[in-house]
Amino acid sequence: MITAIGWTGQWACACEHGEDGRLRLRAGMERTRIRLRPGEEIRSPRLLQMFWTGDRTRAHNRWRQLLLARQCRAPPTAAR
Repeated sequence: MITAIGWTGQWACACEHGEDGRLRLRAGMERTRIRLRPGEEIRSPRLLQMFWTGDRTRAHNRWRQLLLARQCRAPPTAAR
């Protein structure tokens, strides 16, 4: 599994591997204690995960393709 956390501020992550083979990943904004009023909004960290098996190099190439497709989209072009 490849995991990326996208956040420009301070963030925290904890990974736990249980005896049953399960992996628990917790991530978020570090030391953030806020209360929003009605109508207020904030942006939170973005998480992207990709599961893979087999060749590591192929998995990294697929990861790069996923990032390009999901995160680096070009703005729509004007109709001609």
